[in-house]
Amino acid sequence: MELANIIVSFFLTGVVGLYVSSRFQEKNFLHQIKTNRSEREIDKLREIAKSLEKMSGERIYYSRLLLDSLADKEFKNDSDTLQQAREEYKKAKDNWNENLNPLFIELYSIDMYDYARDIERNIHDNFRYTHNSIYKLIKDGHSIDSIISGKRHLDSAFTETRRISSEIIKHSNSRWKQIMDGDTEALAEHNLTKASTWTLFRALFNKNPNALRIRRS
Repeated sequence: MELANIIVSFFLTGVVGLYVSSRFQEKNFLHQIKTNRSEREIDKLREIAKSLEKMSGERIYYSRLLLDSLADKEFKNDSDTLQQAREEYKKAKDNWNENLNPLFIELYSIDMYDYARDIERNIHDNFRYTHNSIYKLIKDGHSIDSIISGKRHLDSAFTETRRISSEIIKHSNSRWKQIMDGDTEALAEHNLTKASTWTLFRALFNKNPNALRIRRS
């Protein structure tokens, strides 16, 4: 009888242990998949912010150079300086237009539609208005109003670029914090019973006990 109890106990311990171990490994595996996916999204977000700053910065810079050239009342459409400014502007404009949709696709792939719309409305639209001013200057000649309008929209494009890229970086930092926190939650009244004695002891002397984290059950 005693031997039978030992065998049954050993069997149950092995089965339960195997089950618990299997569940633990499965949970860790799923968590690792989620973590890897989040890390890829974070890398993608940072690359998007970097590309946005670079593309927008180039278009703003060469747009300003062309506007400055057109601001000269004596400019001639066939002058070497103006032709070079127009060529550099066209390259920057084409680069922006060619890479804008791929940038949107990257944002759509991680469900960030609002950022794509924000870029369209607050950066791209300002570039379109500036382009219209440049076109009018080349077609109709010197116009202080067109120059001021073009530069004003460039200023807006610059401000919006910095704002949007900053928000994208903040979003990526938030995602990274979620990874670092893992399967934990902030210490609060509703989960005090889950906290270890050491965590509760630390909370007594912590100015911000809610900053402490405990594992979710």
